[in-house]
Parts: sequence; C-alpha cells; structure tokens
Amino acid sequence: MTPSRESLDLLFSKASKLNEETENLNSIFLSLQDQLRAANVGVSAWINSELIEPEDEMSEHGDRYTDGWTVGYAKVGRDWCLAARTERWIYTLVEGGREYTDAELVTSGPIELVRAPRSVRAEAAAKLDDLVQMITARVDQFLENIESAKRTAAISSGTEPPTSGLMGKGKKRTVLETVFDEPPKPPSVEAKVASEMSWAQPVLRSRRPPEK
Repeated sequence: MTPSRESLDLLFSKASKLNEETENLNSIFLSLQDQLRAANVGVSAWINSELIEPEDEMSEHGDRYTDGWTVGYAKVGRDWCLAARTERWIYTLVEGGREYTDAELVTSGPIELVRAPRSVRAEAAAKLDDLVQMITARVDQFLENIESAKRTAAISSGTEPPTSGLMGKGKKRTVLETVFDEPPKPPSVEAKVASEMSWAQPVLRSRRPPEK
C-alpha cells in the first residue's frame, strides 16, 4: 500500500522543521563552546554513563560488544570543542542482563559535536547540563590536588610554621609535621649554673650574722 498524500505532507513538514531546529541546535552548541573557551576551561570530560545510538555486535571470536557515540568536551586538533566520538563497550551476559567491562575502546574521533550525525546531536542536547557538571567536578578535583601538593611542598620546605601547638586534641599528626618540628634547644650554661646553685641560697642566707 502506497503512503497517502497526507502522510507524505506531514513527514515533509516535520523534516523541514527538524532541519530548522538542528541548525538552531548547532548555534546552542557553538555558544556554549565559545563560553567555555573564553573562560579558559582546559579540562576534558566525557559522559560515559550511556551510549548514544548503541548497536550490539559479536566478533568472530564470540566477544560481545556495543558500539555507540559519547559526547564530551575535549581538544579536537588544536582547539577545545564540544566533541563526539565512537566507543566500543565489551560485555558478558550474566543472569538478569549484561555486565560491561571497565575497558572503553575509542574506535574513532573525537570530532566537533556540530559535525556529528543529526541523531547524535539531538540526543546530546539533553546532556549539556550533565556535561557542565562533570567538567565542574573535574575542575574541583584538580584544584584539590593542587592544594594538597602546595601543602606538602610548604611543609617540606619549612615555610609552614609547626602546627603542634595549634592542633586539636587527639588529631593525628602527619609524618612530615613530626620530622620538621624544631628540636628543643639545650639550656644555656648560665641557666644550668643558676639551677644547680638554687639549693644553696637558703643556707647562705641562714649563715649571715644577725643585724645589729
């Protein structure tokens, strides 16, 4: 049975609308990309929670895998871009479903997201907020790593004051804090003599002649 004129007209109308919205979507991608570049966010991140356009396959050796697309933010050539790439996830069948291995094989890309197939871009549009949050989490982790390195370097170089008197009761001290504490200074000779002679002071006073 051939399609009716009404069915074809509806399809053509929706296809025209899809083309228009796809162009608008590219503008959204480019706008976000420009903002990330302007902020100098040189941190890559990929959304690997699920594949876009997944296709299950089996190799000639019996290995089972799923091919699909992932989206992220990465360098494409020399520029940071919203990007897309294809990955292969290997899995085994288990009771109740499948279990993927930790291996994620990049099979092609990355390419600029605006050059990815339309279906990939359409699904990527729903993941932009997740991507921004993932980039933020990676930035936070990098900052934490840098602060940890700075604290270690400061303690090692002795530029950070000893914290033994400032630490709360029961707080465990690090090995570096223990090593770089200043050892107690030995008492001076004058202090030792004064300490040793202090016992004689009452005796000397008792042997003074009575005052007239």
